[in-house]
Amino acid sequence: MKKLKKNCRVLIADGAKALIFENTGDASQPHLELLQSFDSPNPPSRELGEARGGRVYSSAGTNRSAMEVTDFHEMAEEAFIRELAQMLEADRAKSAFTSLIIAAPPKALSYWRAYQTDKLEAITIAQIAKDYTKNPSSELVALLVKELERE
Repeated sequence: MKKLKKNCRVLIADGAKALIFENTGDASQPHLELLQSFDSPNPPSRELGEARGGRVYSSAGTNRSAMEVTDFHEMAEEAFIRELAQMLEADRAKSAFTSLIIAAPPKALSYWRAYQTDKLEAITIAQIAKDYTKNPSSELVALLVKELERE
């Protein structure tokens, strides 16, 4: 069974909001203290603009194919998660923490996995594929402990 260790960093994120906590308690009596909070203004794609998908013509014959439309909202989410990974890697390099727990929706978690460093991955205790950004801070300890008990 995994535990929420003392000085463990906890990243609660989605594509536009992130909360970084530190466990100031111990494994038996965890207490999460909010260190940083981030809100990335990420409006829906319809408000960010549109880049119509183009057409690609075959070099031989009359075949043509449609190209995918650019999703600026998704690009902004990915950039936000990339910045979080870079920031946490900088903190890890300064020995600010020795273990990490991440809770994010599946899409944000896939971006995280793409941008986390090997050293961050090595100290990660758990990656929880759930969105806890809308939960009150007072409920997070119980939710995280419950998820860690399942693993």
